[in-house]
Parts: sequence; structure tokens; C-alpha cells
Amino acid sequence: KRRGYRVELAEIEAALSAHPDIENAVVTASPDAESGVRLDATLVIPGSARPSIVALKQYCSRNLPAYMIPDRFLFRETIPQTSTGKVDYQKLQADAG
Repeated sequence: KRRGYRVELAEIEAALSAHPDIENAVVTASPDAESGVRLDATLVIPGSARPSIVALKQYCSRNLPAYMIPDRFLFRETIPQTSTGKVDYQKLQADAG
């Protein structure tokens, strides 16, 4: 929950993945002293032209409720995977700090 609302990480990932410049998106939630929960979106952008943070926040505000907009956007060349081919959420959260 965030700000009293239930947050569906898969819904945020689906909205971000629909962005034309985003190849893959994974969202993680971490405890945060200020807001209770911090949402980090890890994005894979093909090519070298990555959208600005402002443009990403604007896109999210048009497609998601305000409480579901990620706090941080992190960019990677690939999403880390476990030995079984699933997203390695522990590695993503460790890298996000």
C-alpha cells in the first residue's frame, strides 16, 4: 500500500511497457522513511536516445493514478535474470540502493 492505496506493480510495468521508447520495464517497491514506500522503475531503452525523467513522469501522469507514479527511473541495458530466466528482483533492489 502507498498513501492508503493498493499499488499493483504489474499495472505500472504494463503502462511503462506501452511507452514507444521503452523495451522492458520492471518496478520494485522498497520501504522509505519519508513516503512509506518508494517505487523504482528499471527501464531498458533500445538505442541511445532515452526519454527525460520529466517526459517519463508526464507520460505516467497521463496513464496512471498519481500514487502509482514511480519515484525513480533507473536505466539498464538488460534486466538481470535468475538462473531460471525470471526477473532477479533482489539484484534490482540491491542495485537501486
